[in-house]
Amino acid sequence: MDYCKTKGIEILPDDMRFIEQMLKDIPDDLHKSIMRDFIEEWCDGMGRDAMSLLKQNLGRRKANIWLRAKVGKILGH
Repeated sequence: MDYCKTKGIEILPDDMRFIEQMLKDIPDDLHKSIMRDFIEEWCDGMGRDAMSLLKQNLGRRKANIWLRAKVGKILGH
């Protein structure tokens, strides 16, 4: 979580529940690389928006969409 803070990402308890739910059926050895890419998606989604709340929501949305797609591919959905 410290890494997220250094990137300006504010992970909320609901975010953690979503991430845990998405990763529950994914092999543990893939979690680190998935989370690294998830954080990069979040940062990319934040872009250059000046408003912090909007920036977090844009980043969160992009990263969550990416995570759903990634998990779906891994699980064959």
